Amino acid sequence: MSDIDIYGIYPSLLDEAWEDISPFIQMGLDYAQNELDLDDVYQGIQENRIVPVVMGYGKEILAVVTMEVVNKPQKRIMTLMTAGGTDLDDWLDEFMDVAEQLAKGQKCDAIYINGRKGWERKLKRYGYKHSYAVLTRELQ
Repeated sequence: MSDIDIYGIYPSLLDEAWEDISPFIQMGLDYAQNELDLDDVYQGIQENRIVPVVMGYGKEILAVVTMEVVNKPQKRIMTLMTAGGTDLDDWLDEFMDVAEQLAKGQKCDAIYINGRKGWERKLKRYGYKHSYAVLTRELQ
């Protein structure tokens, strides 16, 4: 496995990086059930509520994952909101370590990942388990 670069984008650098990272964020948003859009993510990053984490080799971006801390009455949760990119096997191990460090640094009690069923298979080896299902019905 090669040395992958993993870094966050600070709000002060967002405008400079947005053109490069937004297509990867959009990949994840395509599966987000219209709960949010690129403008919402951009605003969340500007307000320091959402952290985009970039994986790549130098200037070549492979993937971007967005993360947000959510406070519940009994738990503080790091939620991985969107993930978009390529070459998952090149960056997943290192990213999972970074995600856990970030969550612990934010004094979170757990990490939640909202995603498609395939993530369950990929993340099982990191100790993730299927906790519950979300059923949806769009209202007219």
